[in-house]
Amino acid sequence: MKIALVAIIVVLLIAVAVVLTLALTDGFDKEPTPTPTATATPTPTPMPTPTPIPTPTPTVLFSDDFSDPSSGWDTYSWEEGAVFYKNGWLHIREEASYEGSEGSYAGQHFTDFVLEVETKLVGGTDDNWHLVECRSDRSDKNYYDFGISADGYYDIVKFVNGDRIALAGPTYSTHINKGLGVTNIIHIECIGNTLSLSVNGHLLTEVTDYTFTGGDIALATDSLSGFQFTEVAFDNIVVTAP
Repeated sequence: MKIALVAIIVVLLIAVAVVLTLALTDGFDKEPTPTPTATATPTPTPMPTPTPIPTPTPTVLFSDDFSDPSSGWDTYSWEEGAVFYKNGWLHIREEASYEGSEGSYAGQHFTDFVLEVETKLVGGTDDNWHLVECRSDRSDKNYYDFGISADGYYDIVKFVNGDRIALAGPTYSTHINKGLGVTNIIHIECIGNTLSLSVNGHLLTEVTDYTFTGGDIALATDSLSGFQFTEVAFDNIVVTAP
């Protein structure tokens, strides 16, 4: 009986030993679960910088810096005034006794256009007009006239068969540089039935008129004092397409 009991105990011990051995072996043989590799966050693709749209360059129809006395403007001298080139400027002088204006044609023909020109008073009264004419038939009777004065006024008028008809002004503006020797930049636009006048980058007035559609351009001056001449000069005229 004792022998049988001992045998049973031995068998049980052997079984326990086998189970423990298998458990330990399985634990050591089992490979560890690999740590997952981190996925790299993709670098954002930079947005392309928009290409700026270039500002179109206006088409130049006509220009003159008045450095060449034979560039084509009418020049003359008589008892009531004169037009002449001097030091790269076109000078126009009108005597006080003359009732009209003195001017010079470019000898061109334009319909719709933008014009810019520098002008200054070089002598005489500031009670005057620095004038740009457009759509003229060269008869001195039919055209539009854009004017600023050296004492600060502006206007737009038209002449129809010699009759003067005011379209805007005269009106005072602080944007006009006043006095002797100071430069103003006149900017006019004749586009369709719309006529506008700006000075030194500031719009002064805009009007609508249907009378004239095309013609020559001219630069001119007019003394308003009644007792003193005026002499103005123009430079760097540029005419471009709208």
